[in-house]
Amino acid sequence: MNKYARTIQDTLDLHQYTREEAEHEVVEFLEQSEKAGHSLIRIIVGKGIHSENGGVLGDFVRNLLSDKNYEFNDAKINEGAHGAIDVKL
Repeated sequence: MNKYARTIQDTLDLHQYTREEAEHEVVEFLEQSEKAGHSLIRIIVGKGIHSENGGVLGDFVRNLLSDKNYEFNDAKINEGAHGAIDVKL
């Protein structure tokens, strides 16, 4: 057990969202989470295993977070792995 492990304080699930909807929701979620004083949040983008063209939101959201200078990484394997992004605030 990692004594420095931190708890996810809020989660946004983007399943079934378009890129445009996801961008709006992510920006709003980040703002609300920062105002609430959260330090670690999770954005669920899905892995695309049920999508005809595979996952489309993962790279889009990662690029959005990079553009806004957020520190983030994929969730642990047992917590969503590449289908969930943990964001440090």
